[in-house]
Amino acid sequence: MISVYLFRNQLTKFNFVKKGNMKTSKEQSESFKKYNALIHPQRIDFMLSPGINTFMAQSTPKKLHAFLLVWTGFSIKMTEKVESWISRAGESCETMNYNEVGNRLKYHANQEAGHDLMLVADLKVLIQKWNTLYNDNITEDDIFNLNVPYNTNEYVALHENTIQGKHPYTQVAIEYEIERISVMYGPKIIENVTYTLGEDFESAISFLTDHVLIDQGHTKFNIDLLEKCLAAKGDLNELVKTGGSALKIYAGFLNECIKLSAAINEREQWTSQLTN
Repeated sequence: MISVYLFRNQLTKFNFVKKGNMKTSKEQSESFKKYNALIHPQRIDFMLSPGINTFMAQSTPKKLHAFLLVWTGFSIKMTEKVESWISRAGESCETMNYNEVGNRLKYHANQEAGHDLMLVADLKVLIQKWNTLYNDNITEDDIFNLNVPYNTNEYVALHENTIQGKHPYTQVAIEYEIERISVMYGPKIIENVTYTLGEDFESAISFLTDHVLIDQGHTKFNIDLLEKCLAAKGDLNELVKTGGSALKIYAGFLNECIKLSAAINEREQWTSQLTN
């Protein structure tokens, strides 16, 4: 796990966006510029959505803690199959003669192995801290027994449909847009968590801190791979459609986390949620 101080130093060192390690507009293909232009409205919708802004700006410690509990718990389901999804998408690409894209997706899949275990560990710490701070006795099962957010299942379905569909290379758009979230919003989220809840909570956000750093490199990788999809005559509109769907679904998931976390902010509401 990376300490907050090391995280800040590393982020300064490896900040691809500010340091210019991403492709400049002059280096981007015209097709990639079109992709960015077409998906821009969906990115704006995500930026304005309540969930991501709660993550970045919730200043009431108990509310932010509850949000983290729900987000972490249900993110496990959304990440436990990531390695398999990317690898299978790579295999599907190869069967459709997108060989370079498929090969690189399978390589990338290995980099995602076991990341859900970081969330499992984070959830244990968050629960322990919640029970200590609020004299409560919630368990992991209490979180998992909540109704699974609709958009959690939609996120799983998006990956499966992409892998089994006519355009499996659009998995690259999912990877790009979701990992881009870590790069664009992650530093502010971590700053808010450590400021609002205290730097001792760094042990409860290992997944966040690690992904803000590693997704810097992954985003550069995804840009290059998206360029290769477009150069291989991948369907621009399908890439935009899939990437936009990923953003919409993830925004919806974060919005649902607000509602579910409201149910555990007070013990009476928590009990009611479990018994409904």
